[in-house]
Amino acid sequence: IDRTHASGLRDYAMFLLIATYGLRGCDIASLKLNEVDWRNGEVHINQSKTKHALRLPLTDSVAEALIAYLRDGRPRSSYREIFLTVHAPILPIRRQSVGYAYRFRVRRCGLDIPFEGVHCLRHSYALNMLRQCVSLKSIGDMLGHRSTESTCVYLRLALDDLRDVALPLPAP
Repeated sequence: IDRTHASGLRDYAMFLLIATYGLRGCDIASLKLNEVDWRNGEVHINQSKTKHALRLPLTDSVAEALIAYLRDGRPRSSYREIFLTVHAPILPIRRQSVGYAYRFRVRRCGLDIPFEGVHCLRHSYALNMLRQCVSLKSIGDMLGHRSTESTCVYLRLALDDLRDVALPLPAP
């Protein structure tokens, strides 16, 4: 993503948040300035869909991307939401805007991605955690799922990975 423009700085920060933490587009759109705790190195997410609160470690790469966007890309505004539209009227982005930006970037880069929705980053996040031998319950907790069935949907293409991390059954 070309980060020499405000839209590139914004989009890069949004997608990095999704890829790093498995967030939903609606969580990105509703993220507010006061929910980044710079002093304690945390991001506080109030998940829009599940109403569960998450406290996530603020990684260096996410902090750098947010700082670059806030310093050089975010329009001056009294809105508390972090991510704003680039062109007038300056407003907080809507959840659909995250998906529109993602599809634009995928097309512009010529990436051959079968699923053009931003949600595929959440699926990649879940699969990456599974490959790091993170438990299904922990993956579900990070994604804000109430049931393991929901988490399994995210891992539907990872049957071989599931076989690799399965515990052996005790002998009868």
